[in-house]
Amino acid sequence: MPFTYSNTDFAQLRDRAEKWLKQNGDQSLPKLQIDDVMQLNKELQTHVIELELQNEDLRLAQSDLVRSQKRYACLYNFAPAGYLTIKQTGLICEANFTIAEMLGLTRHELLGYPFFRLIHDKDQKTYQTFRKMLMISSKKQRCELRVFKADGSLLHVLLEGKINLDIDGNSEDFRATIIDISDRKVLETRLLQSRDEWCATFDAMDDGVVLLDEHCQVLRANRAAQTLLEQGLDPGEGALCHKILYGSDGHCCNCPGTSPDSEEIPATATTTLDKSGKTLLISCSSLAAESRTPARVILVIKDITIQKQIERELLQSQKMEALGTLAGGIAHDFNNILTAILGYADIVCATKSVPEESRNHAQEIVQAAHRAKELIRQIRSFSHKEQLTKSPLDISPVIKEAMKLMRASIPVSVAIRENVAPDCGLVLANPINIHQIIVNLCTNAVHAMGEKRGVLTISLRKALPPTEFIPNLQDAGRAYVELQVTDTGCGIEQDAIHHIFEPYFTTKNFELGSGIGLAVVKSIVSNCGGFIHVESEPDSGTTFRVYLPIILDASANDTPVRKTDAPRGNERILVVDDETSIVNLYALALNQLGYTVIGHTSSEEALQCFQKAPHDYDLVITDYSMPQLSGLDLTSKLLELRPELPVLICTGYQAKMSRQEMLKLGVAQVLTKPISRMMLAETIREIFDEKK
Repeated sequence: MPFTYSNTDFAQLRDRAEKWLKQNGDQSLPKLQIDDVMQLNKELQTHVIELELQNEDLRLAQSDLVRSQKRYACLYNFAPAGYLTIKQTGLICEANFTIAEMLGLTRHELLGYPFFRLIHDKDQKTYQTFRKMLMISSKKQRCELRVFKADGSLLHVLLEGKINLDIDGNSEDFRATIIDISDRKVLETRLLQSRDEWCATFDAMDDGVVLLDEHCQVLRANRAAQTLLEQGLDPGEGALCHKILYGSDGHCCNCPGTSPDSEEIPATATTTLDKSGKTLLISCSSLAAESRTPARVILVIKDITIQKQIERELLQSQKMEALGTLAGGIAHDFNNILTAILGYADIVCATKSVPEESRNHAQEIVQAAHRAKELIRQIRSFSHKEQLTKSPLDISPVIKEAMKLMRASIPVSVAIRENVAPDCGLVLANPINIHQIIVNLCTNAVHAMGEKRGVLTISLRKALPPTEFIPNLQDAGRAYVELQVTDTGCGIEQDAIHHIFEPYFTTKNFELGSGIGLAVVKSIVSNCGGFIHVESEPDSGTTFRVYLPIILDASANDTPVRKTDAPRGNERILVVDDETSIVNLYALALNQLGYTVIGHTSSEEALQCFQKAPHDYDLVITDYSMPQLSGLDLTSKLLELRPELPVLICTGYQAKMSRQEMLKLGVAQVLTKPISRMMLAETIREIFDEKK
């Protein structure tokens, strides 16, 4: 308590002075004159006044001290944080009301209570470390603890403390501030949960997402981005986006990360990775700061490899469709030309009065026309416009014919070796399909050798394939025809061998191939009941072995001998075609065979002629595609006038309506141009014989 003066105190002081005078008497006091006494009295009065003034100052100071103590006590007890003073023994010696209220206790209950007993068991080690740091450091220490409240619930608190030293520098106790951080902990938990959910969502996205800083260094990347880019993107590595995507040391053009005005419209670009060949679509946007200077850049990466493959497939399909349309038009016109060439050459061959040498020359023309006919069929088959039927086939002549055609397109730097054994047996196939197999395999072989010197070897033999080659073990021991195509080119990587027969997979530049050639080969081989095996090593060439099951020995193929003389007749035939040369050809050929022919180049004129005398004609031969009335429209009108009339339709290309559909409409027979003299004569004779 502060020292104060009162009237009682002064009275006691006076009593002590009077007692002293009585005991000592006047011996110690000097003899004073009256003037001295008066002066002394005056001085005493002055001292009394001074003492009174000092006493007043002391009373004012005491009052200020009391008010200060009350203010301090108020601030201490009702501060927003809890205050504790803890002795070296760990007992609480001072506590304010806030900490008491915080813990649900009274201040009296806290005083003398061991503080560590309020702490959760799992945080005891943290508290002990806190105490040790207080002892060895004069700086303020802090830690987070969980403490028990009076009701047993836990409270998250922040404990801050500093050691309290006495005059001699010895530690007596430490003073601690305790702040309730329970709400902050709840927010932290929610924030962590939100972050985990965001990370899970971020990593679950199929698209790659990469966050970059203002220098285009990777700050964060999700799993999809690391998978798509095929590398880890650790933020600590300082990976640069332009280095990862393009292998460039400089920023990309129009990069939003370097342009402060580009945050509204994202920049997009595509890139192809060297390692995997993936095509990636990259969308780049800036996240601008308030200063309008881009502080962050976000990349969204999509794998569009399949999309690009589909686009190429669609483009290829459109090309094939266009080729089919073109092939149809070419086939119609070209087959009409071939019909005239083949027909007149046949007539020359059949005319006895023509010299033998001329007839031999005409026979060469006939054979060339047949080859041209097959070439048109191959074009139409390649454009998927014609369904090909399979029949027993000796493929050795097909190989020789195909290699004759291939020689013109094979560079002189590539030597061709043929080892085709005769009489290997018959397979169930179509010659056009076999031709496709040979052309595709040989084309791939030539591409593999490039501009370097190389050797292309094609061989054919009868073989028993190794058991490990045969997909179906039930076919083990069966005889096969083995078609082998070998090159000395660059070879194929082992990883790629398993994919080369997949549609649109290619190891070549897009300009050299679409990736469908080998897929077509495998499809044809499988359709023929065979299988294909490939052997290759990088820089060691490639060998394709095609195995087709033998259905008959070549020696057992008893092909019926065709008649050398065309069948004759004397019926009346109406011929309709918009090509004058074809009408004249049919008239000449059929007149030689005894028929009477009336020809028209206009379908409408032919209909008018028929309407005048519908029973004057035994057969009508009409072209399928004609201006005015088409062949089918003309047939329909003719059959309305005379239902039993046989009609033969000749077409220069694959009609929209199938052969079976036309036969159901009453058409007697359908022939595809070019038509030889013998085929026309035999078909006409068959129609008349069936009618009888």
